[in-house]
Amino acid sequence: RRDLAKQRPEVVRQMTSKLKELIDRGSSRANQKSSNDTLVRFDTIQTKRWAIATKSPNDEKVQSVIDELDKLCRDQTIYMIGPTKAKRLAELVRKKQPQLVVECGTAVGYSGLWIARELQAAGKGKLITIEIDESRAKQAQANFTKAGLADVVDVRVGDARKLVREINQPVDFLFIDCNFSNYGPCFAGIEDRLEDGAVVVADNVGVGASSMKDYLD
Repeated sequence: RRDLAKQRPEVVRQMTSKLKELIDRGSSRANQKSSNDTLVRFDTIQTKRWAIATKSPNDEKVQSVIDELDKLCRDQTIYMIGPTKAKRLAELVRKKQPQLVVECGTAVGYSGLWIARELQAAGKGKLITIEIDESRAKQAQANFTKAGLADVVDVRVGDARKLVREINQPVDFLFIDCNFSNYGPCFAGIEDRLEDGAVVVADNVGVGASSMKDYLD
């Protein structure tokens, strides 16, 4: 398995100009996974307001659903990444222009909406998002449909640790946001399909570090 070499802040500041463009809207710390794959630590990122460069044809519709879900999640205490980290995630997707994004942990589709909007705006790419809770997965599917993004999203119901092993296509963007103890198994289950230069984004690796040592080591 590949090692994840942690980078100190002073090293991050010396990284290539391409990576600097990804973080120039806010201060962040990043980790480098092997020589090619980038691991982004979401718990360390702060992002300023930004504008979407290329809009999805359904942008206003998508934003309306995102706003509804933001309120729903706050009212019902449904875990989500929130708008600050979601904007950063969308920015990374926009920069990478991936052909296939895999998300482990759909919930009601909040982060998936941000990802899928970027794929639709780019005119290419697909999101496979995995949720173990069937009821939540149905909510997410309804939200993707309502936002006009169903054509770029494949919602799969089941244990992400198992379902990632059934994905045969090369993956160039991976977003992990599920139970902390599942980060390692999810990554291990799809690692051999990650393309060179794939971006791996993991949420809450700071607060959940003690429960995902197999992933972080």
